[in-house]
Amino acid sequence: YDSIAETGKPLDPEAFPYQFPQGHHVRDAGMINRKMEDLKVSAKFGSPLYVVTGEEYMLGGGPGGDREFSGFDDLTTSRFQAWCREQFKADLGALNAEWGSTFQSWDEVRGILIMDAVNKDQLPRWVSFRSFMRSHVWSQVFIDMSRAMKRVVPEVRTGKVGHDHHDFTRYKEHMSVSKLYIVPHLNIEWQQAIKAEVMQSFTDDNTFLLGSASNMKWSHNFQSEVANVRYPWKMLFMGLNGFDWEELLFAGFGGDSSYTPDFSEKLPFFENISREVLHIQKGIGKLTIAAKPVRSEVAMLWGINNHFISRL
Repeated sequence: YDSIAETGKPLDPEAFPYQFPQGHHVRDAGMINRKMEDLKVSAKFGSPLYVVTGEEYMLGGGPGGDREFSGFDDLTTSRFQAWCREQFKADLGALNAEWGSTFQSWDEVRGILIMDAVNKDQLPRWVSFRSFMRSHVWSQVFIDMSRAMKRVVPEVRTGKVGHDHHDFTRYKEHMSVSKLYIVPHLNIEWQQAIKAEVMQSFTDDNTFLLGSASNMKWSHNFQSEVANVRYPWKMLFMGLNGFDWEELLFAGFGGDSSYTPDFSEKLPFFENISREVLHIQKGIGKLTIAAKPVRSEVAMLWGINNHFISRL
């Protein structure tokens, strides 16, 4: 992606033969070139918006549990070694003193899994490794991808969705869209407003922030008319531009769960929420979304380094 971003030209499969298995996906030059051609086609239908990050799990915590499974190949290890040399000003003794390690040369430097770091009392080593992976590998992939897409379709808007283990402080100049997983619990405006606030602190005025209203489960927000009416206003006053409606076939609730089975009429909770959205769109919501947002000059962000700082 970085090569496309620099040149605007398709990749040479001979020069980029590497295949990176991602679950059942294979990323090679051919796949990337085809994706760019698809981009040109979709652009004919208007300025496209692409979510270039989704429910990915670099740090574990997803379907694979809490395993960490990235950053241990030879190429990434060599980049990590170079990054460590720069961070510690080529002083291997300083690295060993901070990490609690006994490396004799830079070629021995490796990343580490968190449980191994705990067992060896080397949490600072894990902190450095995860910080490198998160900010200089993981997030860089999506920055390069966004830049490449904009070389092909200049007006494209890109963004992320879902989980927050990106270093999205780096995305301000490259991404303009984000979907936040605002969990539909009681009092989300108290529990999760910080997520929306932090995202707004690190984005520019053209960013489109979307909340999610998953009805996969019969949550608090759907159980009474008062809760129905409040839900769109919560999204509005958290500074979001709107919210989507996740209708998934899910065993816990089932089916296309906003309408009667024959689609002839909306279910009451969906009717209430829809009516309130229409009301907001006619007045204050229209003004709010069109207004220039005020960005806080101070932002608090949970980061990898905080994981270490919290133990001091």
